[in-house]
Amino acid sequence: MKVLKSKSTYSSRITAAENGGTTFYEISENALKSVYDEDSNTVLRYLVTVYGFDAFDVDKMWGSSLEGDTLYLCVTDGVDISVGDEYVDPESAIEEFGVDRLSSYVEQGTPDIIKRYISGYELRPIDIDEVGAGMISDGFSLTTTLQDMYKLDLIDPEEIF
Repeated sequence: MKVLKSKSTYSSRITAAENGGTTFYEISENALKSVYDEDSNTVLRYLVTVYGFDAFDVDKMWGSSLEGDTLYLCVTDGVDISVGDEYVDPESAIEEFGVDRLSSYVEQGTPDIIKRYISGYELRPIDIDEVGAGMISDGFSLTTTLQDMYKLDLIDPEEIF
């Protein structure tokens, strides 16, 4: 079955729909860093720039796997996928079979995919004092740093003031 998405004269295959609702998006660390630009949350941008994928808790990204400088981000509807003659839960597929055997489910992660599925919710616990000091020494204002920490639920303004 092929599913087509049309937008005026543009059409593209939606592999996730074709493959049972699961796609593993291949995202390089450089692609991740290039997505969080001047318009992004400054704390998230700083953490991605300084720590790359180490800023995120990949275990919170069910079914995903970090292999070297590449993240295979699992986006799934939870329906078992076919690998050879076996069916497997997408959230354990990489662990059981490895990325090579799942190649029909792998696509390049676009900037839109990265921003949609990798956010502040997947951040590892951070030392906000250390991050704040690093940001201020890199030229970010205290106000912007605090506002963006608040937007990521890293601080409670009532506890600060």
